[in-house]
Amino acid sequence: MAGIGEGVSGFLAQRLYRCRKLARPIQDYPDIVMVALDGAIYLVESKASTGSPEALQRTIDEEVIRLASYTSACSELNTRHIRGLLVATAFLSNDQYQAYLTEILV
Repeated sequence: MAGIGEGVSGFLAQRLYRCRKLARPIQDYPDIVMVALDGAIYLVESKASTGSPEALQRTIDEEVIRLASYTSACSELNTRHIRGLLVATAFLSNDQYQAYLTEILV
């Protein structure tokens, strides 16, 4: 499920933000590092769940603080714009899902 959520995250970042993948850290944070056409770096974190939307909302609330802190720290290390992108995917059935996007600008 986590792998499918990461695939949805990468797809949405490519389609909506015109990003391409720079790196995919293994066993590290964030899930994907991408660059947009304007040169901005996107730190993409993915969360996926088959549970209730309320449970996913709690996960989003917790993770957005972590990603905002990480994005802020990374912005001090680079001259390019650093943005965080949290993509939470709720799998509702075998063929239906909802994606929640939170963009963090520093």
